[in-house]
Amino acid sequence: IDSDGNFYISKKNYISCEITMHEKEIQTLTFIKKFLGGHINQRKNTKAYRWRLYKLIHIKELCNLINGKL
Repeated sequence: IDSDGNFYISKKNYISCEITMHEKEIQTLTFIKKFLGGHINQRKNTKAYRWRLYKLIHIKELCNLINGKL
């Protein structure tokens, strides 16, 4: 995933995907949120925002969308 993004699986099998971008690019995060869902929050003490997706059904949809493109 371009920009500062990752998939994360915790020790308790909590799965999430997040992308962090500068505040000037929040429109990109808003587009992703409208398309896949999730939440956008401002990072503390920075000019950056983070989009996070954590519902399993949406994570599966995202994986299907990027499958074969990485």
